[in-house]
Amino acid sequence: MSLAQNITMLLRPHPHTRADGRIIGRAALLDQVAESQMAQRQGGAGSNETRLPINTAAIELWKDLDDHARQAEQARANTMCGTLGAIIERWEKEKRTEWQDYLEQVTAHMIGQIETMFDPPPRRRALHQPCPACGQEWAHAGEEGERESSLTAGTHQQDGTMRPPSEYDVACGNCGAQWHGGELAWLLNALDTEEDKAA
Repeated sequence: MSLAQNITMLLRPHPHTRADGRIIGRAALLDQVAESQMAQRQGGAGSNETRLPINTAAIELWKDLDDHARQAEQARANTMCGTLGAIIERWEKEKRTEWQDYLEQVTAHMIGQIETMFDPPPRRRALHQPCPACGQEWAHAGEEGERESSLTAGTHQQDGTMRPPSEYDVACGNCGAQWHGGELAWLLNALDTEEDKAA
């Protein structure tokens, strides 16, 4: 999409094509993030998680978007003044091609971050087995270093539908090794061999 289209999506109501092909009207993405900051978050059924009157994920996202916009604006125009929306609105008047290209990337990244928060991609399936490449069963992820299965399988498309098995992939979050499609037969054999040794 162009810089103008990205700015429209961020600042103004716009048409949106859903996964089922239906076109609907959608509020400006920044408005959605602003409104969701006060949305009440709560744990799932049976959860002991305390309800919070604020959505901390939306607040963190807003801060990240604001920081990136101000850094870009400082480099572009040597100023950081104004609200996040006002900064992005000023980008519509940019005439220099190299800055238009750069700001198009910045705004596309913002849109991706917002859409990921509201519609996260399907989770990868944890395999709970040691990686044949590095031998580690666990990897540390996230800012707080949570322990996760190092081997995970990608089995779904971005829209939530299952991929054909020939398009599955497995990756190690510890060493970065990856297996795709036909390579999975070797991986499954290697995992079976490790299980036999452990038995």
